[in-house]
Amino acid sequence: MTQLSEADVAARWNDNADQWAHDVRQGYDTYRDLFTLPAFLAFLPSISGLDVIDFGCGEASNTRRFAAMGARMTGIDLSEQMIRHARAIEEQQPLGIHYAIKSYSQNTGFEDASFDAVVSTMALMDGPDFPAAMREAFRLLRPGGFIAFSILHPLFHYSRVAMAEGGRREGDGAGGVALFRSNRFRREMALWRPTERR
Repeated sequence: MTQLSEADVAARWNDNADQWAHDVRQGYDTYRDLFTLPAFLAFLPSISGLDVIDFGCGEASNTRRFAAMGARMTGIDLSEQMIRHARAIEEQQPLGIHYAIKSYSQNTGFEDASFDAVVSTMALMDGPDFPAAMREAFRLLRPGGFIAFSILHPLFHYSRVAMAEGGRREGDGAGGVALFRSNRFRREMALWRPTERR
């Protein structure tokens, strides 16, 4: 897998920002609407009255949902164009959200212990330095705070790595499930593939 720099990631999201914002706001991101966001909200503790930062806020649809739940929100993203969309909707329908063009993998410029929670929905896998993002999240958290994030399932990358490093696939995928085993990771992961379209 090719590792992208932050500048590359920002450039790609800048190029895609207008279409992305349009599609999300027109309800075309059904996977987010029906699966990832409901699952995230189901495990998210109450954020009402908390100072929360959203790492990789994009065009801000999820950030706005969190604000509507009573959180005092700050959203950061690498993409200037995504932040432009976020600020535009904030001007039209204010929720008191602050947005900044920042990388979650570097010092964001906020004071230590500035937030009660760090959230990120389906964004951290797009950054080039996950450990640095976790260090910055930890730096920003107040004592007793929490980090909640969702990412693509590691299996999307894991299966290729497992096979390349002596792993093996077990099962024929009947019912859409295959199991990958790897000696390197000493764990098992299930892969679900739909066997038919509905």
